[in-house]
Amino acid sequence: MFAQIILICGISLEGVVLGFLFQKLLFIYQPIRVVGLFLILIFCVYPLSTLDVRQSDLRFYKNRAALWDKRNKEINDQIEMGKKNLLVSALDSFAEIAELRDDSRYWVNQCAAKYYQVESISAVEE
Repeated sequence: MFAQIILICGISLEGVVLGFLFQKLLFIYQPIRVVGLFLILIFCVYPLSTLDVRQSDLRFYKNRAALWDKRNKEINDQIEMGKKNLLVSALDSFAEIAELRDDSRYWVNQCAAKYYQVESISAVEE
C-alpha cells in the first residue's frame, strides 16, 4: 500500500513538472495547448484509478500472507528440531504463482530447500 502511494505521488508530481515545463509552449500554440493539457490531466488523474482495491481482495491477500507466514513458521520449527528433509503444508496456487509440491525434485521445492539450507522440502495437502 505504501509503495502504491509513492507511485501515485511520483506520477502526479511528474504531471505537475510537465505542466510547468510546457507552460510557455502551451500558450503559444493552441493545438499543443489542448494536447498538453490533456496529457497533464492523464498524468495527474490516471494514478488514482490504481486505488481501486476491493476489500475482498485485501482480505484474500491478507489471508494468503497469513498462510505463507504459517508455512514459514512450520519450516523454521522443523529446522530448529534438526530435520533436513522437511514436510510442510501445501498451498493452492493462484495467479500462476508456482507453489511447493509433493515432489521434492520440483524446481520450486529445490529452490526453497536451497534457501532454507536443507536437503529437501515436500508439501502435502492437509
